[in-house]
Amino acid sequence: ANADVLWAGATSEDYAKATAIAVRALKWDDSASGVNMNFTEDDFNFLEKSETERYSEIYTRVAGLGLQRTLLVAKDFATGEIRGCVGCEVQYFNQTTGERLDEKSARFVDTKIELPVLSDLAVDPPFRGKG
Repeated sequence: ANADVLWAGATSEDYAKATAIAVRALKWDDSASGVNMNFTEDDFNFLEKSETERYSEIYTRVAGLGLQRTLLVAKDFATGEIRGCVGCEVQYFNQTTGERLDEKSARFVDTKIELPVLSDLAVDPPFRGKG
């Protein structure tokens, strides 16, 4: 499938659509047995709800509070449907050790630096590998 897409900052209404792609895009497995999990539609619905809440907590920030972060969504130019997403965040790291620091502990580290981090990358299966 080919689509011209437009990248935009996600709105709170976009989170559920983005998480629907994300939870279905992951390969879920039981780490103890190494066996792929077979999820029911109810399982996916539960995961989508949980991830939507997590995305909302992570990416909905009041301007001026904490480090910058946003969720970008790729929307099909013709239909407006979400085809993928990626989180973009600034996080603190200890420049000496490379350790990631949470915002509270970073206040006490003199050698902290801010670096960009990508997370929550997901692409709707029909659009993977299309450039």
